[in-house]
Amino acid sequence: LAEVFSNFSVIFFVIKFFSPTCGPCKTMAPIVHGLAAKWFNEVIVATLDTSRNPQIASFFNIRAVPSFLFFKNGSLTGQMEGAVSDVSLEQKISSLL
Repeated sequence: LAEVFSNFSVIFFVIKFFSPTCGPCKTMAPIVHGLAAKWFNEVIVATLDTSRNPQIASFFNIRAVPSFLFFKNGSLTGQMEGAVSDVSLEQKISSLL
């Protein structure tokens, strides 16, 4: 991830950790897509399949899905777990920007 972050001067990332068999993850998909569209110029939203990338999930101590990690300028600035509302995600992003 350090290589990805180094390509940007000031940037905010949201990474959603999910599993394809997770019901709440599927519920969150349209919310995450909506946030990506709404915050297009300010936030990069990415998803990471924990079943295909267990080493990355382990590195970040992801114990439940869906989980959201928030990064600003390459540093982890926040985390949320579980199926949360779009309002909760937007408030979290706003508070960390």
